Amino acid sequence: MIRIAVCDDIQFHAEKLVGYIADWAKERRIRTQVMRFQSGEELLFEIENSGDFTAAFLDIKLTGIDGIETAARIREQNRFTNVVFVSQYDTFYKKMFRERFPVLFLDKPVSKGALFQILDQVMEQQRYIYESFQFRYNHRTYTINLHEVMYFVSERRTVRILLETGKEYRLYDKLDDIEGMLRFYRNPFVRIHQSYLVNGLQIEKYHCRMVMLRNNDSLPVSRGRKADLMQFHMQHLAKGG
Repeated sequence: MIRIAVCDDIQFHAEKLVGYIADWAKERRIRTQVMRFQSGEELLFEIENSGDFTAAFLDIKLTGIDGIETAARIREQNRFTNVVFVSQYDTFYKKMFRERFPVLFLDKPVSKGALFQILDQVMEQQRYIYESFQFRYNHRTYTINLHEVMYFVSERRTVRILLETGKEYRLYDKLDDIEGMLRFYRNPFVRIHQSYLVNGLQIEKYHCRMVMLRNNDSLPVSRGRKADLMQFHMQHLAKGG
């Protein structure tokens, strides 16, 4: 599921945008949670309280802190959040804003076609550029960079995520389901054991019984997964990896 924030203090514009996003999610068959906010303060409080958003649609002129400052604070907390300014500003001002933020623009009045293009672009960025993985644990939403993931390990009712920074996360999910989701991402993950799903780019060396990762962790390879590991290795070599 992706979370999208719409921040506009004019109800008509916000409702129209939320409706179009719902149409996009239904057409693309993407599970989406959309939340509306009337001020940047409300949005930032929600992020602090419940976690990150995949994308934030911000009116530049807001009551209280404006959209520019709101965007800056969002990016301080998570550089993977896609910021989309919804405005009537001309090309000159858009160029000024882009020099400060790597952001997208959606002109008012919003057209459904333009919004769909923006959201499709957001999804492409999420899948192929930023490679972020979003999940919930203990009522909070987290976004991590898949490139930093060493491996996922199943432990009873939870899955533990280990990053190359040494940081760890947990989530309630099945490793089979996570493996299925990650097939749509650019970072190549390979299942080496019933309990281990490894980022192939983090493998330093391997043989039939174990793999060694760049952080010097050694993980077991089960008999039933040897063929999967060999196939992954051959495919990776064919791609020049």
